[in-house]
Amino acid sequence: MQRRSFFKLLAAALAAGTFGWPAPSRAAGEIADDPLAVLDDALWIPDGPDNARHLYVIGAPWCAYCATVYRETRKVTGRVQLRWLETGAEEDDRSLRFVAEAALGRDPSTLAALYAGKKGAPKALDMPPLVIENARRCQRFAAKRVMNWLRAAGGRGPVAYPQLVYRREDRTVLSVGAPRSLEKLLAAIVPRPAAKTVQSRLGPLLDMHYTRRPVAAAPYFAKRDATRVYCLPDPRAIPIVELATGEGYNALSITEVPGGGKWLELKLYPDDYGSGFAPLAAFETGDARGAT
Repeated sequence: MQRRSFFKLLAAALAAGTFGWPAPSRAAGEIADDPLAVLDDALWIPDGPDNARHLYVIGAPWCAYCATVYRETRKVTGRVQLRWLETGAEEDDRSLRFVAEAALGRDPSTLAALYAGKKGAPKALDMPPLVIENARRCQRFAAKRVMNWLRAAGGRGPVAYPQLVYRREDRTVLSVGAPRSLEKLLAAIVPRPAAKTVQSRLGPLLDMHYTRRPVAAAPYFAKRDATRVYCLPDPRAIPIVELATGEGYNALSITEVPGGGKWLELKLYPDDYGSGFAPLAAFETGDARGAT
């Protein structure tokens, strides 16, 4: 996206203030659950003690507006818990490392290194490359599920950072950019007692190992409608999209998980989605379809 288009989008988002819907309808192929349910399970950094009143902040390492929100929220520590999910366009090594460090360590000191003007590179990540990849996948697709929800509710195009997600009265609200009045936003947050101390179900998946075997580009067809594609080859991972029958999908690899069977790694569109995983048994090749 061109820089000029980005700033036009940002200005429009800031002018709009907030987006909120009680129950958005689902767009074809997209899974549009309430984003709070997705974010509860994400690899967020807890900023402040457990609190039934909490605010999710989806940020990016290079985002100046995210730094503004971080500085402003230092004044309200303890009133709500801030839950930071670091993602964003991963265009350089420093950003990539910070995103992985935030997901793997979930340490509030990472936020200070990112946004409080402290210089220096991210800490060395003494982790296998696949574990780092798993962490980045979980972050990226949690944020994209929020985007799916926004689009299903009528939003169009990409959304700037930060994205602030919280519960207000009977609806979930997404506020884009630095809020005009942090005090008003915090006052509007209603408690979610059941989510006061949630633990990410994705954490145990970060250490999972799997091997990929490249496959020919012949299309694969889902045997049933609503076949789910996940961010990792495990049904506990974040589901990304649901595929319909009758359309061929390009496969990148057959992925084997020790004790977890075989999965098909599929190319996803648009391109920034990368790839996702679905059980191999849920698909058939074009040759198999022609033989029936």
